[in-house]
Amino acid sequence: MFNDIVAIVPQIIINTIIIIILLTFHEYGHARIANLFGDRTAEYAGRMTLNPAAHIDPIGTLFLPIFLSITSGGRASFGWAKPVPVDPRMLKNPKRDMMFIAGAGPFMNFGVAFIILAIHRTLDIKTGIPRELLFLVQQAAFISIFLAVFNLIPLHPLDGYSVVYGLLPNQLAREFAKTEKYGFIILMAIIFLLPWILPVNPVMSILGAMAAKTFSVMDSIITSVLLRI
Repeated sequence: MFNDIVAIVPQIIINTIIIIILLTFHEYGHARIANLFGDRTAEYAGRMTLNPAAHIDPIGTLFLPIFLSITSGGRASFGWAKPVPVDPRMLKNPKRDMMFIAGAGPFMNFGVAFIILAIHRTLDIKTGIPRELLFLVQQAAFISIFLAVFNLIPLHPLDGYSVVYGLLPNQLAREFAKTEKYGFIILMAIIFLLPWILPVNPVMSILGAMAAKTFSVMDSIITSVLLRI
């Protein structure tokens, strides 16, 4: 067991670094859009920055990615960062604006993934690029997409909750808000309980399939564009 962990230490380190960078962009997206809508709370808190140190959460950004990398043999990793502070009182239309602020995180991850894949395809065209480097770039793109898809689950405190809340009519939104107190418990069950009671985590499998499909579509678009240049 110990030797197995030692063997994947380089992959664990790489996964964790990738997660830290991607979560930094994710949280920066939240902070930037909140600032755009008139709430400067994140800016004053030093969160409107691409400095990873401002966003690291010891559990979600360090422990969880390392834990998941170890338990999956280095094949899987994700996590979360410190939530960006938002003051709804500073927003003109809190319900609508919070939806856009929440959606900015996953949108940023989709955008970063698209750029990473474009870099990957450009490098792939060139000769002499090590396959290991190409795989690493490809892996970063997939993790970025998975983070976006995972965060769009409509459970509090994930971004998907605020997005769905903002899209619903007011009465339905109030009913939906009653699920807020159960969100974190369900989320922890998905991450930690399901893998222990089932041979395959169905939620993560579905999310992984969605991320893989998104990855494939992005890659096809980029490849098509590059072939025309």
